[in-house]
Amino acid sequence: MPHIQGQERHCEVQFPPILDDYIAAENPVRFLDAFVDQLDLAALGFG
Repeated sequence: MPHIQGQERHCEVQFPPILDDYIAAENPVRFLDAFVDQLDLAALGFG
């Protein structure tokens, strides 16, 4: 098994590690995300 090598520890990262870091806490899209998570998509014919 080959050795796995990571990033240099002094290297700057251009992007946040997760997409959620791009969205502000007060952004309305967070409401939509929470609303859709509560839906039963299978009962609505999407699953």
